[in-house]
Amino acid sequence: MTLARLSTLLRSSTAAPLARRSLLEAAGVLLVCALLALVLDRSGALRRADGLVYDAFMAVQARPAPDDRIVVVAIDNPSLQSLGRWPWSRDTHARLIDRLTQAGAAAVALDLLLVEPAAADPVLAAAMDRSGRVCLPVAVQPMGVDGAAWGEQAPQPILAAAAAGLGQVNLSPDEDGVVRRLPLELRAGERRWPHLVSCALDVAGLRPARPAAAGFHEGTAVQARPIGLHFPSGQGAFRTISYADVLNGETPPALLAGRIVLVGMTADGQGDRYAVPVPRGVLMPGVEIQAALADTLLSGRDIRPAPGWLSPTTVVLTLLVLLLAFLILSPRWGLAAAGVLIAAVFAGSAGLFSLGLWASPLAAAAALALACPLWSWRRLAATSGYLDAELRRFVQDTTAQAAASSDPARPFIREDVVGRQVQAMRQAVDRLRGRNRFVSDTLESLPDAAAVIDADGAVLYANQRARALFQREALEGAAIRTELSRLHPDLAAALDLGGEATLDDGRGLRLDAAPLADGAEPRRIVRLVDVTALRAAERQREQALQLLGHDMRAPQTAILSLIGDPETASPGADPRLLGRIADNARRTLKLADDYVRLARAEAGPLMLEPLGFSDLAVEAADILWPTARARGVRIEVMERPEIEIDADRGLITRALMNLLDNAVKHSPEGGVVQVRFTTDDDRVAATVSDAGPGLDQTTFDRLVRPFQHGADDRAGAGLGLAFVDQVARRHGGRLTLGDPAPGATFILEIPLSGEGLAGN
Repeated sequence: MTLARLSTLLRSSTAAPLARRSLLEAAGVLLVCALLALVLDRSGALRRADGLVYDAFMAVQARPAPDDRIVVVAIDNPSLQSLGRWPWSRDTHARLIDRLTQAGAAAVALDLLLVEPAAADPVLAAAMDRSGRVCLPVAVQPMGVDGAAWGEQAPQPILAAAAAGLGQVNLSPDEDGVVRRLPLELRAGERRWPHLVSCALDVAGLRPARPAAAGFHEGTAVQARPIGLHFPSGQGAFRTISYADVLNGETPPALLAGRIVLVGMTADGQGDRYAVPVPRGVLMPGVEIQAALADTLLSGRDIRPAPGWLSPTTVVLTLLVLLLAFLILSPRWGLAAAGVLIAAVFAGSAGLFSLGLWASPLAAAAALALACPLWSWRRLAATSGYLDAELRRFVQDTTAQAAASSDPARPFIREDVVGRQVQAMRQAVDRLRGRNRFVSDTLESLPDAAAVIDADGAVLYANQRARALFQREALEGAAIRTELSRLHPDLAAALDLGGEATLDDGRGLRLDAAPLADGAEPRRIVRLVDVTALRAAERQREQALQLLGHDMRAPQTAILSLIGDPETASPGADPRLLGRIADNARRTLKLADDYVRLARAEAGPLMLEPLGFSDLAVEAADILWPTARARGVRIEVMERPEIEIDADRGLITRALMNLLDNAVKHSPEGGVVQVRFTTDDDRVAATVSDAGPGLDQTTFDRLVRPFQHGADDRAGAGLGLAFVDQVARRHGGRLTLGDPAPGATFILEIPLSGEGLAGN
């Protein structure tokens, strides 16, 4: 249908009512879809999805290299190893500032909150005075003390007086926890706080490439003027120099001269880290986010919200085009037009994003997506109503009734929607009539012996393999339990719960039974699988594990014995070489032991027995007491409730030992490893906490996979946490990472009963 044909229909006396109804319904669809899009857009229901689209646009657009005038001096892992544990004395920061001053840094933004007094504050203030280019951060809070509308965490007065300026460092993640914007300026009443990066740019004599967007976001007493960040790439995109290298004078002054230097924390387990759009899911240190703000301001690539009228205008215009396409095109091409319009909306939004404007495409896309089924429903309802009225008139006409019983009328009935539905129902009935043949053909094609039984256990149908297994020409009507008992008594007992049995001829059979969805009658399908080859493979696997766990240990043990025996050691042998051989032999032994334990935890049979969970923890702590004492670490098993579980003693004890050994290994000297117990209606949890550096969820997810090491642990096999996770899963529980306290916290959950076991 073309526009000319539509105009002809509107002028036609017979088709005008139908065409006018189509136009009215089109107007109704447009109104409903536009209102829904407006509600979704204004209510914030699409905010999280908007964030995903925003991040996708950020990821695919071109990202030039960051401004080389920005340098990050990172308090990183090597710095902590070199200078000691955090926090450091402020005279250390003073020496860093003197180094940066000597190198000719244009501005220094010290992204460290110095709100508490310290003995070395005068030393740091003197260094800042000598520099004259140091900006310090302020944290603005939406609620102050004693009911104040706002508050701030400012540096010590002596430091604030010596600073070239102060700036706020507030971060405002979106609802999904991703930082996409920063408040360039905060305002509370007459008080205003520029950002720390703005202070550094002013000190360096630099100005943003384009003026910042005006207007504050209303909300709490503290109002913000946000700016959308342009992230050059992921973590490490900016030139980064280790704090210790600068402090020790190992950094060439040319790398710092004339630069804007941002000093902040990037070490693992220290400082603040936030999710950012690029790359999504990676946590970026706060100081690198501040660097992204500086790069955004200097390049003028900030992302600003599009004008408020753009989204509703886009919704209305695209809906008008789509409904016009529905009116003049066939359904197939109308659906294609909807897809093209949705793609065009996303493409237009991406184009605006590349120009620095953010206009979410989701409201318009949702309106277009809703218009398709809504329009189809209205047109189908109108068509069905029209056909119903016509058929009523047709039945009332005697001549039409006669015509309806003749062959020429049948094609007409089959061509309309209702006729096609009737024909489809006839075909469905024919298919239902052929159900038995379909079921029989399906069962006959199964590679295993299978039979369908009723609620009383009588065989309704059995395939050829079942008849061959039971050595009967026909099984229909036979009692399945009787037939199973003839093969092996254990198979009859396994009919309800499943199980295995070994026949007299050595074959292994596994029986599985499941309900069959077949009408109201309760029926089951029984399957008998030959597992002879599978069990043989498992025996070979166990033999291989025995070879690895026993036979391969002997040469390594012999090596250690020979190295440790002065009479057998070669004269003049290098002790360091012998030590390395011994270390590698011990590592091979540990790798073999850990691998065997993991393999048996994954697939070995569980030897379940009632056990006291807290008693097992005490036993594991006692075993590891010499190791903990040698490292100066104390293991404390807190309250010991009488909690009984059905579990494998060896596996659970080894899992607790692995957790405690991991905690002892990562605890500092004098640290305390604590074990606590919690329980609910059906589970008990052992929480193991240490005082070490801790780890994040991403690292934890990696470490529970086999052969994965931590950043500071390359000597082990990488199987310890993987073993604990596998033991927990086999027992129907789980291993999770708890909140830091302040180090790493692992939670081993085990069901109180044996339910949920992963199979023996």
